[in-house]
Amino acid sequence: MRIPYTKKAKKRSIRKKFLKLFVVVVFAVFITSVIMNNLVNPIIRRTGENKISESTNYAANLAVISAMKGTITYDDLIHIVTDASGKITMLQANSIQINALSRSVIDNTYNYILESVGSSLAIPLGAFSGIPILAGVGPSVVIPTMPYGTVKCKFLSQFISAGINQTIHKIYVQVQTIISLVLPLGDVSVEDITEVLVSESLIIGDIPDTYLMAQEKSDMLNMVG
Repeated sequence: MRIPYTKKAKKRSIRKKFLKLFVVVVFAVFITSVIMNNLVNPIIRRTGENKISESTNYAANLAVISAMKGTITYDDLIHIVTDASGKITMLQANSIQINALSRSVIDNTYNYILESVGSSLAIPLGAFSGIPILAGVGPSVVIPTMPYGTVKCKFLSQFISAGINQTIHKIYVQVQTIISLVLPLGDVSVEDITEVLVSESLIIGDIPDTYLMAQEKSDMLNMVG
């Protein structure tokens, strides 16, 4: 004898189907989350970090070259002060020139970085496979980004003995950057320091021990002034 298909049985069947669908959806969301967190997101973040690092080094060097304009020399940055006998008593930094250069380097570096990083990352589809040989294969997936950050600049000074009464004075620009990218799955930030040699001169004569005591590069505005 056949049992009639009651409304209760129909409801139970619907609930079972709904439960199965719910489990499938939850499982799919879980798997997607695992893939995003362990594969996709790290690749996006690593690509963003590499892009920032490449752009920062390039931008800092380009900004320094642009600021120096190929015409600023050692004598424009440092004035050697001597006494009546011709002995060196002070190396005086041209603060006005140095501050102007610093502002130019900061502004240019920031603008170059924003221009180079851009508003998106293009990642080949093969990179998401996790297989190195396929990293550059396939069409690019475009990830929207928004870069922002800070740039600081200071001049460094270094003295190197070059023989009796001869000293090489090197001047560097140190560009410190902290650049971040706003990504769909979180931010990524990279801090970088780039040093660029901008000028050097061979100084003939005794240099005060105050300057020669520094073996490593030091803050020029604190050391020379």
